[in-house]
Amino acid sequence: MTTTTGPLQKYVDAAMRRLLRSPLHGVLSRKIMLLEVTGRKSGRRYTIPIAYGEHGHEVLIGVAEARWLHNLTPDRPVTATVRGRRRELYPQRVTDEDTVAALYPHIVAGNRAHARFQQLRVGPDGSVHRDDLRRALARGLALIRLRPA
Repeated sequence: MTTTTGPLQKYVDAAMRRLLRSPLHGVLSRKIMLLEVTGRKSGRRYTIPIAYGEHGHEVLIGVAEARWLHNLTPDRPVTATVRGRRRELYPQRVTDEDTVAALYPHIVAGNRAHARFQQLRVGPDGSVHRDDLRRALARGLALIRLRPA
């Protein structure tokens, strides 16, 4: 889930943060993780529930229209809570279309709702339709790789 605007969203996000930090995180944490980001200027810490996928030791997120996205820089680690386990990871924004196309199926494999939210059709083999991906990238979709140090 990407952070969206709207009066209800902050309550949904707060409930998800509580659930994902609780012993009851099990079912929800298969698709949603918590991402802790520190503001570059403010130093304020933000905790964002967001859809993810895994590829080897990397955690992958796809996000669009998020104000906090500019706070992700390769030299500043973020904290990700994935399935109840906190990990310090370094973000890398992936901009190459071929690489995004190769990695995005790892995000949508376990979370087709994320694909619909981002307006991405998924083929029977799990690949994302290239035309949809191009449009999403033009709208500001970003694929972020979160890697261990």
